[in-house]
Amino acid sequence: MPSDHNRHNLSEAILVPDRPLRNVGSGNFPLEFQGWKTHELMAELRCLSVDFEVKGKVQGVFFRKFTKQEADKLKLNGWVENQADKNTVKGTIIGPEKSISAMKLWLKTKGSPKSKIASATFTNEQAVKDFKYTEFDIKR
Repeated sequence: MPSDHNRHNLSEAILVPDRPLRNVGSGNFPLEFQGWKTHELMAELRCLSVDFEVKGKVQGVFFRKFTKQEADKLKLNGWVENQADKNTVKGTIIGPEKSISAMKLWLKTKGSPKSKIASATFTNEQAVKDFKYTEFDIKR
């Protein structure tokens, strides 16, 4: 059975499938991804969880559908759902820090083609080791 250290690195290989895992010796960081030392890759792939709330014309304009497409493209997990006020969507995004930053920018400035974003707020940002969700879902 692989050690906890190796299991952690194997999960990183899943996050970066184009960088195959190979053993390069012993020590604190015995694994390498095409020239990246494991500790460098861990810093590059620091994973976060962030809650978001977007207000404006974001319901009835396929905002959730486009949010899922963008999250899938960025390999993020989490969820999005409409709120009862008809002008708000909420959700959670989980994944590598760089992808989280790209998704935050998309939620603030782009959204679906027919949406009109008035504001986007992000709360409860925290580092995570394990993903609570295995994909990005649209809640109904």
